[in-house]
Amino acid sequence: MHSAYPNGHYTVKELIAEGNKVVARWTFRGTHKGQLMGMAPTGKKVSLTGASTFAIRDGKIVSEWADYDALGQWQQLGVIPPLEKAVVRTRPKIKVKARPKAKPKAKPKTKPEPRARRQRR
Repeated sequence: MHSAYPNGHYTVKELIAEGNKVVARWTFRGTHKGQLMGMAPTGKKVSLTGASTFAIRDGKIVSEWADYDALGQWQQLGVIPPLEKAVVRTRPKIKVKARPKAKPKAKPKTKPEPRARRQRR
């Protein structure tokens, strides 16, 4: 990045350390004055945010992983057009018919018990 942005400057916003890992949240600002991935200098100013994770061994950085706003960088350089106002689509309202109430299950038909006969006197 240094050759593409020779005047680039990182500002560390936050540092978090635990065990042998250190995470830095940062902002980068610079002017595109050198080749960047085969792209000629544009002279445009860029501001990016990102985070880097460093692995530390014996007090030295042994590896780094970085994530940054690459889409924002390309948009600021004019490689990718800026996103227009986001179109929010809502789902059409669908009228849902109420389910018909379930009919109670019919009791199985059984033969009625015979009536007791009245005895005559």
